[in-house]
Amino acid sequence: PRRNRWRWMGGSTTARRSPRSSGCWPCGKRGVFDGAGHRITGLEYSTETREAGFFGCIAPNAEVRDLTVEGTVLSAPADYWDLGHDTAAAGGFAAAVVNGAKVENCHFIGSVDGYGTVGGFVGLLCNDPGAYKLELAEPAIKDCTFQGEVTATYNSGGFVGAAEAGIEGCSAQGTLTIRPGEGEDRANSIGGFVGSLNGTIVSCHCGMKIDFVLRDPNWMGNFTGFLSDGGMYSCTMDKELINPEWYMVGYQDMLHLPMEVEPV
Repeated sequence: PRRNRWRWMGGSTTARRSPRSSGCWPCGKRGVFDGAGHRITGLEYSTETREAGFFGCIAPNAEVRDLTVEGTVLSAPADYWDLGHDTAAAGGFAAAVVNGAKVENCHFIGSVDGYGTVGGFVGLLCNDPGAYKLELAEPAIKDCTFQGEVTATYNSGGFVGAAEAGIEGCSAQGTLTIRPGEGEDRANSIGGFVGSLNGTIVSCHCGMKIDFVLRDPNWMGNFTGFLSDGGMYSCTMDKELINPEWYMVGYQDMLHLPMEVEPV
């Protein structure tokens, strides 16, 4: 926003995408953004009308690497569900990354506060609008980290809110606070690392402490909230942060999906 002297990068100003729908909104950040190891501090981003993150959306064939961002991202006030607005994805580093992009060795330190499809690093890792499932060999996000606080209600996680593509060698450290919702938007599909997973997560670590005040938790998992396809391979979690009343995966849509998460 201009008042904060930051320019929101890479997103459509008109396209909308409900976290409950398939596909992804159009986005325009393409090319290569090489952070060259630099650190950007003092980010303060707040909006009620569109996706929130340092990058709005990182498109297929784009590459972002070697960048650290510090600050706060707020995509909605606490009473957002009373405003009659569609929810928007929010992530500290990016609101959305589309499969076919490459984000490597990037980091976000700070806080992210939203409603649905919220992640400490990225809100939504989605497939290309032209294809439901792209068979790409390389992960879209690799060797990236989040450190800080996340507050959300549904479809959200410490690192990524909803993931439909590959993540490898990433970690999330901090606190995830589940804010109760109302009606159909009650709190659900929340995990320490990922809220909703329809992709693969490989060699990632979760160090998120989950705080919540819920009468009836629904699809809450220590690592993954809702697993519809794909799975987790060779992942770890801080054993002292594991809630013994929860499974590593809150709910799985298909039997026999890989769920390799080892307490460490």
